[in-house]
Amino acid sequence: MKSDTQPVAAEVVITGEIVHKDLEGGFYAIYADNNQRYMPLNLASKHKKAGLKVKLTATLQPEVRTIQMHGTPITILSIEVIGQNAHTDDPRI
Repeated sequence: MKSDTQPVAAEVVITGEIVHKDLEGGFYAIYADNNQRYMPLNLASKHKKAGLKVKLTATLQPEVRTIQMHGTPITILSIEVIGQNAHTDDPRI
């Protein structure tokens, strides 16, 4: 018998830094403190600043494929800015 229920996405807490990559037209990624890379699918404009240190809760979306192929795709549930990396070359900050 086939089940119609979808598997529950894994929820994770991530602490890391937002980075801007100039590949594939440019995009933002999150480099976590545990050396994992994440590709946020719904990063708000106000958080699109390279060098922001953030703590967020997200669901993993490993079945999603992106053109960037740069880390595990995630859907952000909540995000908090906890600092700013002073060593960034992003002029938008």
